[in-house]
Amino acid sequence: MWLTFGYDDIEYLMVSTKNDRKQLIDFIINDKTINCNIEEKYELISKIIVYNVINKDW
Repeated sequence: MWLTFGYDDIEYLMVSTKNDRKQLIDFIINDKTINCNIEEKYELISKIIVYNVINKDW
């Protein structure tokens, strides 16, 4: 009963602040446990949304 999914199944990565976004980007780029190629890492980074930024827009 394990839930399995691929990186392409991820629509959004939501974080609270711009600093959290920077930390997540650093983690995605530098962490060796993330098993994907650089293009997939860039795609993951492109899916990061900062809540404090979009909250102002709405």
